[in-house]
Amino acid sequence: MNFPDDVLPDPNAGAYERVEARRGPPLAYVGEKLKAAVVHAHALLGTLEEESGVGAGGVAAGTGTGHASMARHEAFATFHYSLRAFLALYNMMGMVQEDAKVRALLAMDGTAFREWLDRVEREGSVTG
Repeated sequence: MNFPDDVLPDPNAGAYERVEARRGPPLAYVGEKLKAAVVHAHALLGTLEEESGVGAGGVAAGTGTGHASMARHEAFATFHYSLRAFLALYNMMGMVQEDAKVRALLAMDGTAFREWLDRVEREGSVTG
């Protein structure tokens, strides 16, 4: 059965792909550590937004001035790039294509966000 492209879109949203052979730590182990980094970046952003009174959208937009604003900006960049790497590892980059989705993920509490990451692990694949 043929499905239209919008029903089963490319999981990597047209991102660069290449077949590679490698020797090293298992990719599931790499995914586990990367997931922990994303979870901690999410928690850090939550802490920074609580301390500054800026919501998740403000963190993403770089609202504010001074050192606190710079810290939020750097933490957001860490979260954003770690999340993209995690999604790429699991061949699920298509799940987050817009900044609005990143802000929605930031607005989740820690438990809901970890459940979302667990879903990426279940539905994605580190072996392609």
